[in-house]
Formats: sequence, structure tokens, C-alpha cells
Amino acid sequence: RPVVSTEIYGAFREKDQHFDSLMLYRPMFESFARGVNFVVPHGMWYNPELVYIAPLVSSYNEEIAPALPAYSKFVGRSCMLLQGGRRISEIGVMYPIEELAGHFIFDNPEGIRQGFYVSDETDYQDISGILSNDIRRDFTFVHPEFFLEDKYQIENAKVKLNNAENFQEYKVMILTGCKTISYKTLEKLKAFYESGGTIISTTQLPYKSSEMSGDQKVVELVQDIFGIDALTQNKSKILKNTNGKGGVAIFIPQPNKSNIAQALETISPDVQFVNNPELATDFGKFNYIHKIKDGQDIFLFTNSSDEEINTEVLVRGNLKLHEWNPHTGLINKTVALEKVIEEGQEFTKFSLSLNPVKSVFWISSN
Repeated sequence: RPVVSTEIYGAFREKDQHFDSLMLYRPMFESFARGVNFVVPHGMWYNPELVYIAPLVSSYNEEIAPALPAYSKFVGRSCMLLQGGRRISEIGVMYPIEELAGHFIFDNPEGIRQGFYVSDETDYQDISGILSNDIRRDFTFVHPEFFLEDKYQIENAKVKLNNAENFQEYKVMILTGCKTISYKTLEKLKAFYESGGTIISTTQLPYKSSEMSGDQKVVELVQDIFGIDALTQNKSKILKNTNGKGGVAIFIPQPNKSNIAQALETISPDVQFVNNPELATDFGKFNYIHKIKDGQDIFLFTNSSDEEINTEVLVRGNLKLHEWNPHTGLINKTVALEKVIEEGQEFTKFSLSLNPVKSVFWISSN
């Protein structure tokens, strides 16, 4: 979508989680890096004496009131740059709706809250975290119902999302842990694999069909793609299957950032970090998003942690880049750029420094 909205801050408790001026920015950075570009602050009440639900995001809150003007300008600048255009994402992750629905039981005996009542095999949130926060490879969740439509076409070992503006091309599809899936989804994934595409499966290969009487089809399709009997799958080692067209299917029974990164090594990223930064704690993240809008490359880098980030960045293409500061509105055109050739592809290299709880745009000129 050209505009993606969030209502933000409603999950914070002022006393327990110390909602201060920096907390205005931390979740905002992470939301922008995940595609948000329209912001509705929860708890921005005009009169807190009439309506008050913590945290109070307004000038009535003395702790954050001095920070709100600068924060509002930051959000406005960022949304202006991020709305519209197309997001560069070359990894598709299948959203496991059939597994979630197939496992769910209304009035389950354990009384587990909705959203937490999932199968042991459900790992799509873990895979999301590994991709975004650890190895820093952007991706798009693909809903299987839309995946079966003509909007998604398989061409030249890629899955192409044919949106008019926000079109994408996935070089790899990730099938996260599940027992249940639509065999029609697997049929289309098989066509992708047979065309030379790469499929990565994690934790659990499916063996049940969301369609009546389709279980055997699921088992046969898993065998065709991964070369594995889904009913007796080996969960002790990583297994890899290939075909004559260059297709690759990898099953990772115990996914982690190391083996996921290794499985993606042959898929050259459009944004990569030299000595990929590792944060000392889980409090805050270092993220990015890459969009192309009106012919210009827009890169946003965010640091919601309390640590300083210093790294070198390689972005695909021979680009003339300027540094745009969304916090101040200043543009730095005198930045040092280096042209690099890697595996026959041209990249632009630059140094990136981010203080704690800061963000920066790098934007190409036409």
C-alpha cells in the first residue's frame, strides 16, 4: 500500500515502562523500518480530564512536552519521504494462516490468549526477527490467498508481485514452520522451484492440507520440492535439494541467524553491512528500509538502541547519495562515496554513524 498507518504507543504503561521522550522515537524507528508511513499517536487527548488512557502523548505530559515539536517535525519529514513509491524487498515469507487457523481452538482448555495460542512449529515471528534484526535482510510477508492470484507471477526464477507502483521481485521464498498448508500454495511454490527459484523451509515441513482430502498431495509436493518424506522428516540436520534449472530447496529444522544467513548467501542483498553490527542487548534495534520513489533511491537507517552504530554500507548500483537528517531537516551533500564491484555487480559504499536513538536518510539524486 502507498500509505500504511499505525496507531502507536498504546501498549506502553507510563510507570512500568518509563514512557519518556526517547520512547517517542524508539518504536517509531522500528515501525518506519517495517513500512509504516502514517502515524496516529495513541493517547493524544485534547483534554485529559475528560479522557485519559496512558501514556499521555500531549503537551499536558510535562515529561515529554518539550520534545513534542521536534518529534512532530521528525515524523512529518519521515512520512513525507516514505509514503508512496515501491519498497525493495527480494525475500518473500509465506504467512502461515492455514497453520494458525488449523491449530486454533475456541475456548481452548489452557485459556491461552489469542495471538499466543499457536502450535510449537509456528516460528514466523522468530524468522521475522532473525531477518530484520540479526542478519538484516528485508522481506515481505506474502498471504497465501493473494499468492494464488494472478497478481503473483513466476518468471525467470522469481516471484513477481505485479502492483502498478509498489511492485516487487522475490528471489527466495521462505516457508516457515507449519503442519498445515494449502496444497495449491505448494503447487505454485513447486513451479517457482522448478523455474530455478530458491525455497527455504524452517522447523517443520507440512503434511496436512487445508483442503479436504488433500493430505497426500501435500506429502507428494513436499517430496518433489525438498526430496523429503514429510511424514518421517529428519530434524537433526539441514537438508538441501536442487534441480537442473538451478532451483534450490533447503530445509532448516533448527533455524538460527547463522544457518539462515548461510542459506541466503547466494542471494546478493541490495543493502549490506560490512561487519554487520551486533548490539550488546535486545533493548532497541538497528534496522533499515529501502524504497524507490519518483526514480530516487531512499534508504532509511534507524537505531533505537542506547548504543552507537558505526559501520560501512554497500547499496546496489552506482548512486550519487546525499545524507538527509529527519531530526533537523539538514541535507549534507558533501559525503564520501566509493564504487565497489562484487561478483560482477556494482555497489556504492559509504560510512554510516548513528548515535543512540537516532535515524538518517540517504537519498540518491536523479
